[in-house]
Amino acid sequence: MRSRLPLLIVGLLVLGGLALLFLTGRNAEERRIDGSAVGFALLAPWLDSQGIAAEQANPRLSPQVETLALRILPLHDIDLTRPMRTGGSPRDQFYSGTLIDTDLGNLLSKYDEMSTLVILPKWVAGSFARKVLHRSALIPQSRYPTLLEQVLGRSGARLLRPGDGFRSEDSAWGRIALFQPQVLDPDHLPEGCRSLLDFAGGALVLGCEHPDMPPLYVLADPDLMNNHGLPLARNGKAAAALLRKILNGNTRPVYLDPYDASYINVWDEAAEDEQRRDYQRDAEAFARFFDPPFDALWAMMLIVLGVAFWRGAVRFGPLGAADATPAEQSKSAAIATKARLLRLSGHDGRMVADYVRADLAQRARQTFGPGAAQAGQARLFAHLARRDPAAAEALRQAAEALTTRAPHMPSAELARTLHTYRSLLETLTHGHDPDRVPKPR
Repeated sequence: MRSRLPLLIVGLLVLGGLALLFLTGRNAEERRIDGSAVGFALLAPWLDSQGIAAEQANPRLSPQVETLALRILPLHDIDLTRPMRTGGSPRDQFYSGTLIDTDLGNLLSKYDEMSTLVILPKWVAGSFARKVLHRSALIPQSRYPTLLEQVLGRSGARLLRPGDGFRSEDSAWGRIALFQPQVLDPDHLPEGCRSLLDFAGGALVLGCEHPDMPPLYVLADPDLMNNHGLPLARNGKAAAALLRKILNGNTRPVYLDPYDASYINVWDEAAEDEQRRDYQRDAEAFARFFDPPFDALWAMMLIVLGVAFWRGAVRFGPLGAADATPAEQSKSAAIATKARLLRLSGHDGRMVADYVRADLAQRARQTFGPGAAQAGQARLFAHLARRDPAAAEALRQAAEALTTRAPHMPSAELARTLHTYRSLLETLTHGHDPDRVPKPR
């Protein structure tokens, strides 16, 4: 169990870091929805390619309103005053009309900032989970009156679904094709609203003027601009032309805002002197160290700590007790004992051969790691050859002679070859000859 404990700790640290990254990655679900068939991730790149500057919203920063022309605000919520339900049966979750919970107060506050194009929802939550768009996954029409009143600020608007399956029609901007199209009833438009784009006998796009706020536009069918419908027929061209008409020559960027967030305002240097400096630090202030981007830093620190623990406790072995005999000391003692026995028995050659093998293995381990004892000797000679090829080759020949022929060498030749081996090895590893006597100055 003890041998598995380091691996268990490493696994817990790494998993904890990954879990922290996942759990603190706010708006991760929104990003996955935005990249799905019912999302709008393709819209901003498409508009850029059509010469319409587009910016993608940052879920944690408030936009600089004065630099933008239009906010495109897709809705994935059928009732902006009711929080998204959690739990329930699988059927209830599948047919839920809310994918991203949107607050009506946030929506109305965005109306006051700039002109807004609101895109109504069309598909139930199960269409995202199952990655399939079918007529059975349409949000029932009976659930739209409340949403239309919330979006338009006036009652009376009605949603129509004039056809079944795909329907395509020519418009002034090209052919538009929609699957299970939905439009607004032209006979029940609120006061101050008019149709900007007709389709299938209804108003596909609505433009509304209010005296106390910027213009409001409503797209009844999201499939004109979402990832599913944008590539169909000439929907992309029609969407770009529609936005050009709404912009009416305004060259400032449009702002694609799929998030419902309590924004953090961008720092304003002019307001620096107005900031209060007499606040008290409390637990809430300390909790800021676990808000973005610090949460990601803590997660990465856990992962790095896990890897460092693995390298120290597993790869290079656990720490030994104070009274434990290190493995290298035990090996040195064994070699010394064996050398003494060989010397007493007159087998100096075998002792030298064992010494050279052990010396080369030890230097290979020091250079390339613990697992390089035998296989690393060839790498050791190649490594030394980079410093001095001739000396490295002479060292290799001397080592080979000592490990293979030392037991049969005369004593004089054995001493001379061993001296050559040690001198060459010292020169290659430390850059000087141990037998060289410096000249007096």
